[in-house]
Amino acid sequence: MHKVGRTEGFTLVEAVISLVVLLGTSVIIQLVVQTSQRLRPMELSSCANWYLFVTELESSKHQFSLQKMEGSHLVLKSGHNDKTYWLCENQTIYLRGPKGGYLPVLTDYQPHTLQMKQLDQRRVEVSAQTKDGQKQYANICFSQKTRQRHVDSHYVDEHHDGHHRH
Repeated sequence: MHKVGRTEGFTLVEAVISLVVLLGTSVIIQLVVQTSQRLRPMELSSCANWYLFVTELESSKHQFSLQKMEGSHLVLKSGHNDKTYWLCENQTIYLRGPKGGYLPVLTDYQPHTLQMKQLDQRRVEVSAQTKDGQKQYANICFSQKTRQRHVDSHYVDEHHDGHHRH
């Protein structure tokens, strides 16, 4: 009988420890759930999103040159991979690739407020209203168009912007 008493004593201690562990675990889970409900993903301001949009179009990693404006679309050629892309608008402003697919470049704006005006062979004035009601403007300057010219069995890139270089 003496052993039974000791076994019951250990069982009581184990039960108390189990209850404390369960209580601690439920408090931690409750704190994690409350914290995750209060945290929201970081949102950039509409102004910052606009500058990221302009920076992406003028980026040296793409080296976009303006081929032409087709209605409300820009036709851009990448100097990086020599592919043609279209800057389009639907519910977002996006780049459409040569084989389909698209890359959103501006989502924080009021749909159908994008306006573009070609200023010259390299520059386009772009404006749109962001979701917070701000009207954003930018003069986007694309890379110079290049064309290859055959010279003595070599191809030479030459700038094609209507100006001569001396």
